Amino acid sequence: MILLNKDKIINLYKKGLSSQQIGPLFNVSWATINRRLKRWGITIRYQYPIWNKGLTKDTDERVRKSSEKSSRMSGHIHTLEARLKMSESQKGKNIWSKGKQLTSTTRKKMSQAIKKRWQDPEYRVRISQMMKERWADPEYANRVRPLIIKANSKKPTRPERQLIKLIKKYNLPFKYTGDGSFSICGFNPDFVNSNGAKTVIEVFGDYWHSEKKVRSWKETELGRIMAYNSFGFKCIILWEKELNTLPEKLILERIR
Repeated sequence: MILLNKDKIINLYKKGLSSQQIGPLFNVSWATINRRLKRWGITIRYQYPIWNKGLTKDTDERVRKSSEKSSRMSGHIHTLEARLKMSESQKGKNIWSKGKQLTSTTRKKMSQAIKKRWQDPEYRVRISQMMKERWADPEYANRVRPLIIKANSKKPTRPERQLIKLIKKYNLPFKYTGDGSFSICGFNPDFVNSNGAKTVIEVFGDYWHSEKKVRSWKETELGRIMAYNSFGFKCIILWEKELNTLPEKLILERIR
């Protein structure tokens, strides 16, 4: 850490000198001065007002142009080759967001934005096509599938084992695929119909799919059903609490 004269810097700043003026006096950048002042409990004053405060792209031409410029890649889908190149370029680098805990407000905003996207039929078609292209590439499939299997190494879960017993008991045409042995454009259903019908079953744990734990739209009941529907599959959702409380007859009626 660079040793700086705390009292002298604070005194100069209180006299009216800016961080840009103080920095060269101590052979450091203005950003270093700002960080030290914040650490020392000094409120940073901003010499320039925020020009776009309270303005929107509907009311101000400059904001509209800035918004269009920043969103020029919005809706663009990179080719598989481009995605692989970007992936390779990021390997070994520290990702700024890795391990970062998002606030409940941020997660809620992200959830609302994703829900809004999935309500757009064009968006669902684009995502469906993109995932089909990804999984059609053997290199991508061979690289990702082992990761899925590893992530599911502790499967089947207790609720899934309950359903497996039920399937065997009544000879239902479903097989367990929650171990990563089968995927649909990146989605790994817990059970898939073994007679060729495009039907899958997802078992939702009460804890992991609760409102407190769900972090994306696709993890919700409606989101998962819509995602599979976009790929032409019918999805049946069975909750852990249903497997624990409902009579076998009612569960069988839902599956059949």
